[in-house]
Amino acid sequence: MEKIMFALIALLILQNNFVFSQTEISNSVDTIQYKYEPGFLKIKENYEISVSSGSVSDDPDGGFVLGFMAYLINPVLSIEDGKAAWGWTKEVSLGFGRLGEYRTSVEYTYSDREHLKNIIRAGLKYDIFLKKKINPDDDPVSTSVFTIGGGYYTDFEHNGYFPELSYGYSMRNDKFLMYPSVKLRYTFVNESPDILDISFGMVIGFANPFIHYEHKKKLK
Repeated sequence: MEKIMFALIALLILQNNFVFSQTEISNSVDTIQYKYEPGFLKIKENYEISVSSGSVSDDPDGGFVLGFMAYLINPVLSIEDGKAAWGWTKEVSLGFGRLGEYRTSVEYTYSDREHLKNIIRAGLKYDIFLKKKINPDDDPVSTSVFTIGGGYYTDFEHNGYFPELSYGYSMRNDKFLMYPSVKLRYTFVNESPDILDISFGMVIGFANPFIHYEHKKKLK
């Protein structure tokens, strides 16, 4: 009889722990499949919830880092002589002005076309802030941006020039720029078909390397 009572008490304790864990999971996940094993609740998507502490342990940092790195490498679709080619591109810029809105840039592109896959562009750009009221002393200054620009093109065999337009949302101050955007560009190439391309992703920029702006202190 004592063994039966002990088994019932143990079962009740185990059931309470299980219900507690299940309730905690249902608050954060609408529908989830699981199976119970001694000491742990195994989730189908490789999550582990400790029954003893009720804490959820996963590893979101790895996925975040991979996603962020993939976002930094901007995908690009190029159309040349009626043929489409995918690739990736990366632009780094150096800005001048109170918020680095006057920018010089260098961009490397790898295009999966039949030949001359490596492309370098250098350009000048101007960022037009679409937010009506901007306080340069905010850190960072966040606003939608429309960018106009143009520059020089080379694939190390042909040269050319290009105009371009970009639209995105920038976060910046007088020293640094992060600018996720979509860019449309048309390149006129000497003695070779012209290129139309569209790319999206993150532009990284620096600003005012030899200039220091004093920020006004905000009243609390």
